[in-house]
Parts: sequence; C-alpha cells; structure tokens
Amino acid sequence: MAEEEVVELIYDPFALPTAQHRAGLAGFLVLVDSMRRRKIKVLPEISVHSDGTVTVALTKKSLASTFNDLYDAATAERESPRKRKDKKKREIKPLREEKRTDPKTGKERTVFIYPQIIPKAAFLAGFGMVQVWLKLWREAIWETLRGVPRTRIPYEERAEGETVSEADATWSELQKFQQRRAQNEIYAVDISSSIFIGAQAANAERVPFRGRADEVFLLHFWPVVMGVYVPQVIDREGGSKFTGSYVLVVPDVSDLEGFVQDFPDTIAQLKPELAGYRPREAAISLPQEGGLEYLHHLTRLTKAKAERGELAYSIAGVEVYHLEKQGNNIRMLGADRVSMTPRLLEKYETIRGCYRDPLFKRQRIFNLLRGEPWYRGFDQLFSRNNSERFIGSQADWFLTDSRKGFESE
Repeated sequence: MAEEEVVELIYDPFALPTAQHRAGLAGFLVLVDSMRRRKIKVLPEISVHSDGTVTVALTKKSLASTFNDLYDAATAERESPRKRKDKKKREIKPLREEKRTDPKTGKERTVFIYPQIIPKAAFLAGFGMVQVWLKLWREAIWETLRGVPRTRIPYEERAEGETVSEADATWSELQKFQQRRAQNEIYAVDISSSIFIGAQAANAERVPFRGRADEVFLLHFWPVVMGVYVPQVIDREGGSKFTGSYVLVVPDVSDLEGFVQDFPDTIAQLKPELAGYRPREAAISLPQEGGLEYLHHLTRLTKAKAERGELAYSIAGVEVYHLEKQGNNIRMLGADRVSMTPRLLEKYETIRGCYRDPLFKRQRIFNLLRGEPWYRGFDQLFSRNNSERFIGSQADWFLTDSRKGFESE
C-alpha cells in the first residue's frame, strides 16, 4: 500500500498576521486535543517546539477528520409561530402542528414544528461547557458567521452524515502551497467572511481579499475558542432587552501552550444561571464588557496559578466584534480591542457583580476603559434619560449603586 501524502505546515504564532489567525492556531490545537480525549483515531500530528513554533503534519484523511468534527451537526426541531415559505413564497410543510397556551393571556395558539440543523460543537461539550452556553455558541454561529444560508453547507453535509466537501478543496490548496513553498513562492487563496470577520470577496476598488493558504486554513478554527455574549439595549425608562445581536470575542493568544492548557478548564467553569433565556454572565451592557468578561473567566485560573508561582497571562488582549443579522446580511455594528493589563482587570473586578442598574454599570465600564474618573459622563447620562430613572420610586437600583460608588471610591 502506498504511503499517504503528508503536508507539513510550520507556524510561528508571533508571525501570524492577525489575532484571528493566532486564535485559529490555538483553536486548532484545542480541537485536536478534544478529539484525542474523545478517542477519535485519525488525527493530525502536532509538534510544539522549544522556540514556540508549531509543526502540523496533515494527511488527506486527518484533515477530513478534523473538518468533520469541527462542522459536525445534527437535526433538531424548532417551533415557528407561522408557516415558513421558500424563496418562491411557497409554504413549506412542517413536521407537525402543536397547540400552545400563552402564559400571559391564557389564549391558545398554534405553532409549527420544523427541522433545524444545529452545530454539535462536541469539542466544547467534551470539555464540560454547560448546555445554556453551548446553545448560545451554536446560535451565534448560525446567526453571524454562518448566517447566510450558502455558508451553512459544511454543517448541512455533516447533518446528512457526509464528509465536509470543503476538506477536499482545502487539501488541494495546501498541496499547492507546499509545492510552491519548495520553489520559494507564495500560494494565496480567497478568504471568506464566514471564517474571517470583515473579509470581502473584493472591496470597493475591486481588490480581492486573499491570504496564504496555510494561514487561511487556521481561520476555520478560531470560533472554537471565541467567547459569545449578548448585549442588552436600555430604553429611556431603564428597561433592558436582548436585541438579537451577538458580541464575538477573539483572544489574542501570546502563550500558545498556556492558553491551550487553560481553555478547557475555563469553559468548564462557566455558570449555568440564567437572565431570561440567556446565561446571566453572557448578558452585557456594552460590547467591550464581553471582552472584559472573557478576560475575567480566563484569568480566574491564571490567578490561582500565580499564587503557586506558575504563571503569566496567556493572552495579550481580546478583539471584540458586535454583529447582527439583518435580512440576509451580517452587519458589523462595532469592533474594538481590549488589552490585557492587571490594573484593568483589578478595576473591573470591583465593578463586576457589584452594580445592578444597567445604566450605572455601563457608564462605570465606559470610564474604566477610557481611563476616566469613575464619575465622568454621568451629567450626559442624566440629560438623555427621564429624571424618574434617577430620583423617586423607580430609582432604587441607581440610588443604591450611586451610594456604593461613592463609598468604594
């Protein structure tokens, strides 16, 4: 029997062009570690060297095995308040119809049950991520990175029990990359927005969005280690609700081995308590808070190690992307970076879990990120909202939080 062809990829984490690429390398290592723990037999060979570089040896079979696990999916059932229609406005037949009683009005209504493909994310479940966080991760994938139906093909193939066809295309690209590398040439391929936030097939000047094939390969894997959070919109009366948008947090990994070691324990410690139908710790008052929460969860382990004299931080910071599906388009509502500094985290710890009023907490976090005094900007906050939010019977939380703020500072 002929030996399988091997493509060898060599990565220097500090030479990778973006945080998404560096998180992709970390995500690839975390995924393969999860596959190993779940006793999946066909795996890439990975060597981490003393100088920090990483060598990945792939065969066509191990690449397919990795993509199959990454994009593995199942078919579940989902309720719809009305019958769905296809692109030609024809009704789609549901699996069945069921009666529901509205708990508020007591009225009976009919719901329609349809099949729904969902990402399995067994690599996260295998590390102990609780169901409510797993559900949030799946929904974020489906509504942002894979929000356009044509980008869901890998998951649809896996739901049918097929091998991901993109694995063949990627293998062919990596073969060409290895051949060109031997001739001291670079082989570049297109970058899809489904694997790189902000990518376009071509910009307004018709310049294509492309990258080295070996680096583009990594971009499939950064969602493995991303954080997902959901912003709450605060109205003029101080009420809050989820908008349907998502904040994706991408770690900028500086210590690859340390991060890969810590990440499984980090997600296993996420708490299951809910705020409405979302994990309580995933509900944020502004996008940058998602970055601070990601840093908080990861550094809980770091602090424990520091007490034993083991450590330094494994990430330099995080990138924060606020995305929302609008029709068949995925809009980026904002992007930012939150750097990892001990002082920032120490200050955030004094705010986190201390304040209940969303407006007060939001302003405190804004001031923290900007390096402003804790009380800065509240005059503008007062001018934009009804006075009842701050004085009177509706102001309990704000008054209590203000008192805490003065006492603590």
